[in-house]
Amino acid sequence: MIDMGEIMLIDQRIRSMKEVRQILEEIRKRREGNWDRYGKDGSIELWRKVYVYRGVKYEIACMKYFSFNREDPLEAKILDMDRYLILKCTEDEEPIAELIEGLNLHQEWLYADTLHTQYIGMSLEEQEKALHQIAKQDIDWLLDQSVAILRQQLQKLEEMIKKLGEGK
Repeated sequence: MIDMGEIMLIDQRIRSMKEVRQILEEIRKRREGNWDRYGKDGSIELWRKVYVYRGVKYEIACMKYFSFNREDPLEAKILDMDRYLILKCTEDEEPIAELIEGLNLHQEWLYADTLHTQYIGMSLEEQEKALHQIAKQDIDWLLDQSVAILRQQLQKLEEMIKKLGEGK
């Protein structure tokens, strides 16, 4: 079981396998005849959970990999995984993420996925725990360090500008 500590689950959406198969058939119909353009593989969201930590919301979604190269597309695997997780900020936090990235303060704030070799062999619960840890670190950084870092950078810029004015 994941120790949630100060993290609270505030919303979740779960798809049945019947829904997943219906989505898969819709994808097949759209792509058939255009495999070169759309490819034969992809992912379908199985579930999405919304959490809040220190007042900041984030989402973790479970994605099911598929490939129409297999008789049963849902039996396909990528990096030896048939399912993987994605961490991302919610729509409400998107402007913060864009500002942080735009200012080059933090890359991929509240974004990560488990499609990497270090997650091979981990259970979904272990992957989810790792993503919660990343989310906590990113949120702690935002609330505890980001403004101070920005102020330091602003002060450096002001000093550089002042030196320009002095002709140095």
